[in-house]
Amino acid sequence: MKKIHVFISALAVGLASITAHAQNPAVYPLEYGESVLPLTAVKVAVTVEKETVLPGPYARYAQKFLGAMAPLSPRVTYDITGASLQITEFSFDGAVAAPGSDVTVLPNVYAPTDFVKFAIDRTSLAEKSAEAMAQDAANTIYTLRRRRFDLISGEAGEHVYGAGMKAALDELARMEEEYVSLFMGKSYTETSTEVIEVVPEAGKTNYTVCRFSPEEGLLPDSDLGAAPVVLTLAPEQTVAAVPRSDKKTGSLVRIARWTDCRVMDGTRQLAARRLPIFQFGETVLAK
Repeated sequence: MKKIHVFISALAVGLASITAHAQNPAVYPLEYGESVLPLTAVKVAVTVEKETVLPGPYARYAQKFLGAMAPLSPRVTYDITGASLQITEFSFDGAVAAPGSDVTVLPNVYAPTDFVKFAIDRTSLAEKSAEAMAQDAANTIYTLRRRRFDLISGEAGEHVYGAGMKAALDELARMEEEYVSLFMGKSYTETSTEVIEVVPEAGKTNYTVCRFSPEEGLLPDSDLGAAPVVLTLAPEQTVAAVPRSDKKTGSLVRIARWTDCRVMDGTRQLAARRLPIFQFGETVLAK
């Protein structure tokens, strides 16, 4: 009976130890004889902003009628605006979360892709040239600006005030923006986040997560024509402090090594975080 009591007490102590270790993200309890060690997958989320510029139908007349230079051809540019790092346990059946993306469109104009249709002069049967219609659009812009100035200065709208005044000014501004876009074009922005998982190998500290081109955005790491986005790992010299035990007692655990993780776009740091990586760790007997 005494031996049974000692065994139960030892088992309770062991279970308590395993429970305590399970609460530590840098410690993973193992079963005796277990040959499969835990693996850490580093999830790198890269956020890219895509800007699309659409030239206006009267772009070539912008300098003549508005005194401004306008883009004459469509343009698409990409920029990495940020990144984040987190870890997840990697399963030998596959990563627990597959790479994916989250896309959000953020237009910076009233209608991101459509241009206002300038009204045809129905008082004349003659068909107007593009330049004549551009001049009509420019005249409308100057008319809208004059009306807005008259409202602000009090020259017009003596019965318009408060919320009504604000609504009138907002509508005039919106109409002007639409007509100006006939010359200056429109642009809209799409923000997307791509998630790439990297499973580090013991002894390897640099990984090409993906590649980036300002003209094409994020590309696979195999596309050597674009600049690499690199994940660098710098393991600390010592593993996490865990009370050690001799070989007669204690529980077998895998201790992760805390690692300084950074995502770099050339010399620009996109993200940095200190994370526990089991592949760089040790297997010990703990109390």
